[in-house]
Amino acid sequence: MLSVPLHTVNILCYQMVKTYQRKTSRGSHSDVLQRAAKEVIVNKESYRNAALAFGVDKMTLYRVVKMMKHTVAEGNSNDTSFVPRVVSGYARPRQLFSDDEEGQLVTYLTDASKMFFGLSAKETRKLAYEFAVELGKSVLENWKISVSAGADWFSGFMKRHKDLLSVRTP
Repeated sequence: MLSVPLHTVNILCYQMVKTYQRKTSRGSHSDVLQRAAKEVIVNKESYRNAALAFGVDKMTLYRVVKMMKHTVAEGNSNDTSFVPRVVSGYARPRQLFSDDEEGQLVTYLTDASKMFFGLSAKETRKLAYEFAVELGKSVLENWKISVSAGADWFSGFMKRHKDLLSVRTP
């Protein structure tokens, strides 16, 4: 067992969430997979031959072709030459607010700033909590206890909108 003080471990875990850097390309597919899938769908090539020719995994190719066929079936398109582009890979991290709802928050914050009533980080976190409750979103338990959004949410929100928002002291 390691003899590391507990507070050091907590700090390391806390910073991993904020500054995580991707170390592999696993889960993100290049255009090669799309071309291999098109070869299977349009030219009726076998999965094994197409996977060998393009240098991709056979089962991954099968999954992508299945997603493409499902997309074509939803569109009720009988044209087999049209192959839709399917986004594959890992899902986006779970966010509380949709892009439109975050846009409303950004608009409110910028309008308040233009009227010389800029909100601090704490006030923005409280506003986000009230907005989430008003929308009927399920919020974390520690948000309910502190009656404000968490610091991690705020830092992620600021990273997502760094071109429009910044924290300044009046």
